[in-house]
Amino acid sequence: MGSNSIQCPKCGNENDASAIECDKCGVTLSLVLKKSMKKNVVSAAPDQEAGPPNPAVCPKCGHDVLPSAAECIKCGIIFSKYYEFQERRQKEEQEKAEAEAIKLEQEKREAEEIKKEEALQKERKKAEDLKKQQEIKEREEKEKAEALKKEQTEKEEKEKSEALIREQEQEEKEEKEIAEAVTKEKQTVELLENEVASLVMNTASLKMDTETLKKAEQEALKKNKTFQKQIELLTQETDALRLGAESLKKQKDALEEAEVRRKEAQEAERKAEEDKAEALRKEREDKQKRTDTILKTLVPKPNFEELLKKYEGEEIGINYDDPAEIKRAQLAKVNADHFSVLVMENELLYSYPFGNILSIVEAVDGVPVDISGETANYPIIVRVLHLMVKKKWSFI
Repeated sequence: MGSNSIQCPKCGNENDASAIECDKCGVTLSLVLKKSMKKNVVSAAPDQEAGPPNPAVCPKCGHDVLPSAAECIKCGIIFSKYYEFQERRQKEEQEKAEAEAIKLEQEKREAEEIKKEEALQKERKKAEDLKKQQEIKEREEKEKAEALKKEQTEKEEKEKSEALIREQEQEEKEEKEIAEAVTKEKQTVELLENEVASLVMNTASLKMDTETLKKAEQEALKKNKTFQKQIELLTQETDALRLGAESLKKQKDALEEAEVRRKEAQEAERKAEEDKAEALRKEREDKQKRTDTILKTLVPKPNFEELLKKYEGEEIGINYDDPAEIKRAQLAKVNADHFSVLVMENELLYSYPFGNILSIVEAVDGVPVDISGETANYPIIVRVLHLMVKKKWSFI
C-alpha cells in the first residue's frame, strides 16, 4: 500500500489520499472508515466518555497507526479534524450541488418565461401585420372605388358633352337651312321687284307714246288694272316674306341668346366643378397637414416603455380598479417591464406589466373623459387588463 493512497475498506481499491469517494465502487470513504474505526475502537475507562474512533491505517498517507492514536506519526494529520473536514467538505459540496440544481431549475423557468414572452410578442406582431394588411387592402379597395367613380363621372361628362355638341350641330344645321330658305325668298322678291320695275318702265313708255296710248287706251287700262292687282299681290307676298324673314331673324337671335346662355351655364358648371375639386384637394391637404402635425406632436414609439416615459410624473387616466371606469392617477414610474401609478385618494401604488396593457390613447389637446358627470382632459388614457378569479374559472 503506498504512502500517498488510501485503501477502500469496502472493495479494497487504492484511492488517492485526498479522495472523498472510491473510484471503483463509489462509496464515501469517510463514512466507511468511520464504521471501520468503530469496530477497532479500544473501550475507554468506565468513568470516561469514549473518544473519537481511530483508524488502524492513516487515511491520508496509509501508514499503520495504533488504534488509540489521535494523529498519524508519519504525516502528522489529526484524525478527528481530518474526518470533520471531510464531512464538512462533503456537506458543502452537497449544498453546492443543491444550490446548482436550484439555480438550474430557476434558469430553466426563466428560459421558459422568455420563450412564452417571445411567443406572445410573435403573436402580437402577427396580429399587427394582419391588421396592417387589412388596412392596406381597405385603402386599395377605397382607391379603386374612387377611381371607378371618377371614371364613371368622366364618362358621363363626356357623353353629356358629346350630346351638347350633337345638339349644337343640329341647331347650326337648322339655322343654315333657315338662312338658305330666307336667301331663296329674297331672290324671289328681287325677281318680282325687277318685273314690277320692268312693268313700270313699260307703262312709262306707253304714256310717252300718246297715240299708241290712245289707240290702246282701253287695253292699257285693263292691263294696268291687271298689273296693279299683280303688284298688290306681289306687295302682299313681299310683306309676308319680310315678316317671315323678321320671324326667322327673331328665331335666330333667340337661338344665339340660348346658345350664349348655354355656354355661360356650361362655363359656370365647369367652374363649379373646378371649385369643388379645388376645395376637395384643399380639404385633403389640410387633413394631411393635420395628420402630420398630430404625428409630429404625438410621435409613435416602438414600445410601451418609450411611449409612457414622456408622461412620467404627470396625471393620467387609467382603469386601475374598475375595468369600465377611467380614473385619475399619477404615472409614478416607468420601468423596463412594468409601470406604476400612484392614487392619492387611497395612497396606493398600482403596478402593471406591459403585457396587461389593452390600449393607449393620446391626443394633442388631451383626451376628454366623462367622470361623475364632469368632463376631464388627460394627456393619455391607459386601459389595462383585469383578471377576476371565481372558484376554478377565470374571467377577463
